[in-house]
Amino acid sequence: MSQEVRLRQLFDRYLAGQCTAGEIEELVMLMQKEEAETTLSPRMFELWQKTKNKQKVYDVDWQGMYDRVLSQKGVNQKERKRPFNYILLRVAAAVIALVAISVGIYLGYNEISNRQVPAEQAHKSQQDVLPGGNKAVLTLGNGRVINLNAAASGAVANQGGMQVIKLDSGQLAYRAADRSASPDEVEYNTLATPRGGQYQLILPDGSKVWLNAASSIRFPTAFMGKKREVEISGEVYFEIAENARMPFIVKKGDMKVQVLGTHFNVKAYDDEVKTKVTLLEGKVKVTSGNGGSAVLKHGQQAILQRFQNGSGQPTTQKISVKEEVDLEEIMAWKEGLFVFRNDDLISIMQRLQRWYDIHLEYESNDASASHFTGTISRDADLSKVLKMLELTGGVHFEIKEKTIIIKS
Repeated sequence: MSQEVRLRQLFDRYLAGQCTAGEIEELVMLMQKEEAETTLSPRMFELWQKTKNKQKVYDVDWQGMYDRVLSQKGVNQKERKRPFNYILLRVAAAVIALVAISVGIYLGYNEISNRQVPAEQAHKSQQDVLPGGNKAVLTLGNGRVINLNAAASGAVANQGGMQVIKLDSGQLAYRAADRSASPDEVEYNTLATPRGGQYQLILPDGSKVWLNAASSIRFPTAFMGKKREVEISGEVYFEIAENARMPFIVKKGDMKVQVLGTHFNVKAYDDEVKTKVTLLEGKVKVTSGNGGSAVLKHGQQAILQRFQNGSGQPTTQKISVKEEVDLEEIMAWKEGLFVFRNDDLISIMQRLQRWYDIHLEYESNDASASHFTGTISRDADLSKVLKMLELTGGVHFEIKEKTIIIKS
């Protein structure tokens, strides 16, 4: 079978929604050939006509596929050096088909191709923003602040018989200096990540904690008494060490999550009106400020709607349970990924804002109307993520230092 016939066959299977994951990748590889444009130009217009009002998408790991495209022996050195957006333009028909949701990329493809500029000029006219990384500050009970980015591995503090240690892996851990002795004094420390930061923590009881960007956790240097209690903000994932005699409690405002030993994620940013508690393993009980409660099972999510009370302070008034959630999307941040599942542009940009520590300016009046699906590494430079969004159509970005201008 000739490559031209195979290309048409795969493209027709795509239009029918019958492609397997392997066939999708084969289609993308065939789109690298020079003759692909001639073969499929009429079909691209047909695709635009058929899909511009549809929201069917394929779930594709674009970062992995992009890497595999560049690793192919048939991709020459000149092609390898071209920018990410050029490679995607060469596979425009497949890219449109696989990630576009509500807009037609056929028109956008021709527009971008017609105004394409040399790589050197594009580099000069558009700056880039590097991704976030392991960044955090630790505030001790006595007020001392330790910048963990600059701290060397090893003990960074001693508190009441407890050693605070920065491990070689970059994690922060608490260990008793003398395991046979009880801590002399319990202090409360706070670990906080900035925008563009993340960090891992091992609590004194052995529980493991992951902090996403712009998040914090306040915890004791030793757990004493009948319960283990911490306070958080932002997004935090927990793997709790089992201790049936000492329940573990996570607080955010007037919300509490009570567990014995389990894995769960709490998303509770102050600039979002909803707090979400998602259970991955075990069982937790979530209670709200008005006395409402819900017991979660594996794969369930408690959603707490926040309101303001009479004094203007935030208070939780309502709690609901979502029976089935996309755990891959929710935990993507911990695995070093951005996963978008028909997400609106505003919520996507909010995530990018925290991770890349950027400022946003909207010139588009219908940003919430654009939805996107795709997967890309959080290690990617910002321009690569924005270009992926641009190529799905309906939105354009301009980078000015740390400010991103969103245009329709």
